[in-house]
Amino acid sequence: MANRLNHSMRPAITLTTDFGWRDPYVGAMKGVLLRHAPGSTLVDITHDIDPGDIQAAAYTIAAAAPYYPVGTVHLVVVDPGVGTSRRALAAGDGHGMFVAPDNGVLSLALTPEQPAQVVEIEMLDSKPADASPTFHGRDIFAPVAARLAMGAKLEEMGRPVSDWVRLSLPVAEAGADEIRGTVIYVDHFGNLITNIERGELAKFSDTKAIQIELDGKWIAEGLHRTFGDVESGEPLAYIGSTNRLEIAVRDSSAAVRFQAGVRSGISIRKARLP
Repeated sequence: MANRLNHSMRPAITLTTDFGWRDPYVGAMKGVLLRHAPGSTLVDITHDIDPGDIQAAAYTIAAAAPYYPVGTVHLVVVDPGVGTSRRALAAGDGHGMFVAPDNGVLSLALTPEQPAQVVEIEMLDSKPADASPTFHGRDIFAPVAARLAMGAKLEEMGRPVSDWVRLSLPVAEAGADEIRGTVIYVDHFGNLITNIERGELAKFSDTKAIQIELDGKWIAEGLHRTFGDVESGEPLAYIGSTNRLEIAVRDSSAAVRFQAGVRSGISIRKARLP
């Protein structure tokens, strides 16, 4: 009974990768996690990140991690530089812990508002001589994540670092009567998620009287609350679940309709008078 109680109290371990589902890679990582942290709860956030898309992984883990219990270990392996001199990191922000390559994938999850402790993984026994140079997810990151789940301290994993890689993500720009931003993520439904946050729209006293342009072309007027506010096939702008401005087409894909994607430009201004 004591062992069962101890197992149930262990933090969950989440996995976010670009490995897909058809290959053995996710299964191998889970095997290592369960071998080193038996009884742990393993949660798949996603394995459908486009190959090597670090920005998409950064957005995904930042959007999902806050909703997990305190102490959850988040294993993020989107690692186009695997086997090179890029560092391996473990980090904690007081709510969760993260294990990931040092390539910017933690840029949005670790924010200045929530100071984080970040270390370069240096445990000698976490880097076995026979570690595959193309599968650090299995041979380096998974063992470290398991040890953290078993109660190891971050400082036991390696030395503190402050120069970890941060992505140069686009920042929305506000003018006198306009906000310019970009699409930073396209979800499964084809919704376009931008870098314009809810608070930045406060400059408009009437959000029903604004016009939204995508790549310089008018697409919608006014903010809506949800998809059902417009007819099927109609475009709309709204504040999504991550408190960012999003563009959608009801019952369809905004990405396909407007041939838009990451880095497409968004402009918001007061609607012109007729």
